[in-house]
Amino acid sequence: MSTVHNQSVVLSNYFYSTAEAATLLRVRPQTLRKAYSASGAYFGIRPRKAKNGRLLWAIESVVKMAQGEL
Repeated sequence: MSTVHNQSVVLSNYFYSTAEAATLLRVRPQTLRKAYSASGAYFGIRPRKAKNGRLLWAIESVVKMAQGEL
């Protein structure tokens, strides 16, 4: 396994992709991207930007919002 692959495996354990987060939040992925573009966050959830430019959303924050706790 390469170092890059190991890093992506570790990150995937803590973060959702935009599509995965959108599915849990019951919105379209573009909704998350647009909110990030406009304000840098989606209702207080700030994504991390991966080296490839994709947005990574913290699993803990997304789950809390999906459950109505955030």
